[in-house]
Amino acid sequence: MSNEPKKGVNKFSLTDSFAAETTLAGEYRDTKLPGFKLKVTAAGNKIWLVENSLRGSSKSAITLTIGRHPVVNSKDARKTASHLLDLLRQGIDPRLQEKKRNKQQSEEWASEQQLQELSLHHVLNDYLSRKNLKPSTVENYSIVANAYLSDWMQRPLSEITKTDVEKRFKEITERKIGKGKGGPGAANNTMRVFRAVIKFAQDMYEKPDGSPVIMQNPVKRLNQLKSWNRLKRRQTMLSDMDLPLWYQALGTLEDKAMADYFFFVLMTGLRKNEAAQLKWDDVHVKRGYFEVVDAKNKLEFALPITRVLSEVFERRKKVRKVDNPYVFAATGKNGYFDLREKHFNLIADKTKTPFSLHDLRRTYLTQGFLSGHDLEMLKKLANHKNTDSDDVTKGYLIVQVADIKEPMTIVQDRLLELMNRKTKRSIDVAS
Repeated sequence: MSNEPKKGVNKFSLTDSFAAETTLAGEYRDTKLPGFKLKVTAAGNKIWLVENSLRGSSKSAITLTIGRHPVVNSKDARKTASHLLDLLRQGIDPRLQEKKRNKQQSEEWASEQQLQELSLHHVLNDYLSRKNLKPSTVENYSIVANAYLSDWMQRPLSEITKTDVEKRFKEITERKIGKGKGGPGAANNTMRVFRAVIKFAQDMYEKPDGSPVIMQNPVKRLNQLKSWNRLKRRQTMLSDMDLPLWYQALGTLEDKAMADYFFFVLMTGLRKNEAAQLKWDDVHVKRGYFEVVDAKNKLEFALPITRVLSEVFERRKKVRKVDNPYVFAATGKNGYFDLREKHFNLIADKTKTPFSLHDLRRTYLTQGFLSGHDLEMLKKLANHKNTDSDDVTKGYLIVQVADIKEPMTIVQDRLLELMNRKTKRSIDVAS
């Protein structure tokens, strides 16, 4: 059965499997428990909700957030929903109860000094359920906590010291601890996650006098000692010599949707999820442009549909799946490409040149520069946010889609010319 909402039909059995498989943005009501809903946002977030009127109130129905899937599973969400609905039917506003409970809890912690309840595990779950985070961010935080902070999860936050942070940071950097690969980048990422959770605890949990339960953020030690690892910015890209082989290898992929996806990223310079999560609803062929939603700087922007991109959309449209909203549809729980190392190796093994999606973005922008475009135009093509806060005029300059089409076409034509050049090397089709 399709998970796509239909007019007059939006009731489903809200289970964990349904939540995992559903990708189309919208609100889904439960067939068994009226008022229990699952909301799927355009960014892919999945949130359990309760919606019902408050007995004795003349106001319209109120909506309460239970938590995010998969941080909160369907069984717990349903149990919480049932409890909240009972309160609403009795004329009790759960929001007022929550506020009162938080105050009582803070007073209890302060008076009885039961800070052991405020463990990393407790706060992390609270943070992930309350914050409006992208699914990829929730996944990243969970992976980091499991890989490098698992032995801290039951510890009270108040007992994790600056010395603990300094020691753990060094251990991860030197790859002496953790289930992951470790290294300088992993150490930086882990402590950024931990810092965010501590900051949340400082803002969220207060004593009766209004002061935070957690007074200091121990991650500050890394700033004080200037211990953060300096990471070299990647400078890799596909060279003029690499492009013909890369293009040949692309043609050997059995999964044509994946081939089109890689090609599309190179021809637009889009980031991983900007391309992967592109939906048909955001493609306006007759108007000559498509919209990119939820970019890194959280701004929506549009790009022109050039001749090359029109051909990609035509190929994808011929095999479009009715129950999948994404242009580059893929099997799996998300419905779009969530590429792993093995997918890149399908091409790299043939060309003997490893690459990443960001290498394709760098290649696109570099060829744009070599085509004669100035940095301002390259910023528009790449959707780079203007960081020059002193230049007020730039804030009023808006480049229309039509203004970008010719510069974008020039870059694409240059890339196509390079990819179609003859080369003495050839790929190993059998590999």
